[in-house]
Amino acid sequence: MLKEQVVKLLKYSCFLLALFVIGWGLTEHKAFFLGLILGTCAGLFNALFMAYKVYQFGVRQAQGRPMFGTGMLTRYAVAIVATFFAVRYPECFNVVTTVIGLALAQLILFVNGLWDSVRTSRTPTVRKGGE
Repeated sequence: MLKEQVVKLLKYSCFLLALFVIGWGLTEHKAFFLGLILGTCAGLFNALFMAYKVYQFGVRQAQGRPMFGTGMLTRYAVAIVATFFAVRYPECFNVVTTVIGLALAQLILFVNGLWDSVRTSRTPTVRKGGE
């Protein structure tokens, strides 16, 4: 289940990043799209890092070993560095779109989860035993 979510996240994020690169190359709004690219890359890294930590937690639980952290400080640091670059270089990056890009990975996961739950609730269930 986790692997399927990560694959879908990568697929949709790469699609969005391709659209942002096209927008950066074809429009006059360079800072807008560079902010989206920067924020989306940082948000994607954070989401993938969290998925790795969740996987690692499951492995450690199965082995009976404790897990000491989920990498929250690392994820905060990535978000802060991305925002710092946007604030430090406003001629290159738009701060607002950088922050929006940071949240895009979570938005993709949320929408994908809703879509999957709606899709699975509509499929008829087949009962075993002919009942």
